[in-house]
Amino acid sequence: MKRSLKEELERIHSISYGKNVILEDDFISSLLNPNKEMEQKHVSDDPKKADLLNNDPKNFFANLKSIDHSVEQEESGTMEWKKEVETIQIALELLGYTLPVHGVDGLFGPETASAVKKYKKDNNILSESSSPYDGGGNVKIGKLVDTDLDTELQSKIDAIAAEYGKSFTITSGYRDAKRNASAHGASKSQHLNHKAVDIVLDNATKQDTLRFVEISSKNGIGGIGVYSPGVLHIDIGPRRYWGSDHSSATLPSWAMSTIQAHMSNKIDTGYVSDYDPSADTSSEETKETVSLEMVKSMVYKLEAKGVTAEELAKYTDYILTSGTPDMTDLDLSQPADVEKYEKLCDAFIEQRQPNLLKITGRMLAMAAQRAFTRYNKYIPPELALAQLATEGGIGNPNPNSRPIRTNNPYNVGNTEKSSKNMPSVEDGINRYFDLIARNYLGNGKTAADLLNNFVNKDDNRYAGELNYEKVLNSVARRVNRLSKELKYSV
Repeated sequence: MKRSLKEELERIHSISYGKNVILEDDFISSLLNPNKEMEQKHVSDDPKKADLLNNDPKNFFANLKSIDHSVEQEESGTMEWKKEVETIQIALELLGYTLPVHGVDGLFGPETASAVKKYKKDNNILSESSSPYDGGGNVKIGKLVDTDLDTELQSKIDAIAAEYGKSFTITSGYRDAKRNASAHGASKSQHLNHKAVDIVLDNATKQDTLRFVEISSKNGIGGIGVYSPGVLHIDIGPRRYWGSDHSSATLPSWAMSTIQAHMSNKIDTGYVSDYDPSADTSSEETKETVSLEMVKSMVYKLEAKGVTAEELAKYTDYILTSGTPDMTDLDLSQPADVEKYEKLCDAFIEQRQPNLLKITGRMLAMAAQRAFTRYNKYIPPELALAQLATEGGIGNPNPNSRPIRTNNPYNVGNTEKSSKNMPSVEDGINRYFDLIARNYLGNGKTAADLLNNFVNKDDNRYAGELNYEKVLNSVARRVNRLSKELKYSV
């Protein structure tokens, strides 16, 4: 009876979804015994603690000292986890600059920016990476101008000057709060952060002004203020614009087309977008930056203070990523563990013939390592192989089925009415691992959680089948038993 029920369910599923799903005996048993709950162990990752940093003080200091570049705040909606941000956040917490809402989440958002700003103020850290700028050539410096400018801005000014070829004068550079107020600057002006200059062109025509704007945009200038012909502001903050009163509404009409091209990053092609300047109300708001000077300051203070394993344990989460001992935890930063991942996948694939796409354990291990490095999210082989088998990427004899004919073994982006073709099988596999790491794991959700409720961060399901998780659980247990045989899990 069990076998005939299994065959009937597979037939119904094939008719409904047009693809083969491997139904395991464990799953059939659960249907025959509805009162017997499938074993589920729910262990949640703590989203307010570091994912990979452990509580070893030596390791913590090594990570903090390894930061060799400025770390900048990211815009909401575009933030990505960064190990260096986790390290900085722990350092801030240890030094008394608390992050009560989001904690050590690896994202450089407003809460972390506020703590960074307070630390810099308390420790008199004003410059991010600045030094006096002397100008030269066709760049003149106005009287009493403070040219303590960010070195990146200095290099961009030199590049702009070389291409522009005509003389201009820097009339304002770095301004402290008092000077910024006297100049009627924006409250969060990039001038306060050494990242902006005001300029007056010697040849103050509209044509030359627009040419200067184009050259500035091509050379990586983000903020551009056009006050009048020949009078401008440029900075290396986010891409934005304004007119004489620091709002987009007062931008001169003759500069509108060129500024639209700047905002669309289309200066090189001359393309003018349909960007609506009236909808833009941004001003010279600056983002916080953790400079090398600040990193060195934190290292010095923490070494003098001393850091214990007990203190670090408050901010680190030693659960790697699976969320349960029933999955294989491997450190994909280690070549030996990448090889284990590969061998386990090969062993399982060998049991799940046919393999029409010629998928190898190496393909899966490389994609898992890539996602691990890019997003700091570990996708255990139990999850990856369970979905590969369930979606029909392996064990599927039908060459015309959707995952086979589209080089998309995980059916990423495929619906009941359309198919998403991938250039190669490797691309299809990489797309899956990126999707799971980016949209499904994190924010307190582990791989084990997905096996119980496979929804992404927006609460959208990966698949429409109601029994999807039960099938995945059954296959995942088979993979875990194989992992135990290979002595990769305990």
